[in-house]
Amino acid sequence: MKEKVPEAVRTCPICGERALSISQEPVLVEFRDGSYLVEGFTYEACSACGEALHPAGQLDEIHGRAVAIARRDRGLLTPDEIRRLRSDLGLTQVELESHLGVGPKSVTRWEKGTVFQSAVADNFMRSIWAHPEIFGAMPHPPSSVRADRLALECYAPVVEGAVDAGVVDNEFALAA
Repeated sequence: MKEKVPEAVRTCPICGERALSISQEPVLVEFRDGSYLVEGFTYEACSACGEALHPAGQLDEIHGRAVAIARRDRGLLTPDEIRRLRSDLGLTQVELESHLGVGPKSVTRWEKGTVFQSAVADNFMRSIWAHPEIFGAMPHPPSSVRADRLALECYAPVVEGAVDAGVVDNEFALAA
């Protein structure tokens, strides 16, 4: 008669040891500047090699919860608040990205909750939400051109004979 192996112990597909069992331990998610423990998930863990095996789609949910925890801990705007801010300002995601000077799809990811925004972007969004009139004074920045090659509104071409124009290395002088 075959000995019945408890369902809770299986062979690990990574190390081959019979050390894989059900776990509900918190999952550690690490970001560049912090780590977060996310609770409430059941998965398999190997006590021999330390590998964790998560069901399909679970890692996205774990990452999303970690992003929400990080956003809360840092006091950042939530995805719904960013969406409402953008709607209140009458901007598309691409337009908000352009005004903030962030990369393509950044606002999409913030609004989906897959990543969190920097504190600088968050503070700027709060400022423009509170004072939308600053859009009138703000040039609409180009999306993908190198800044050192641009003639932005805050710079003027160097003019021969300008009095103490403060010439910058990139052949532009600060506008008065």
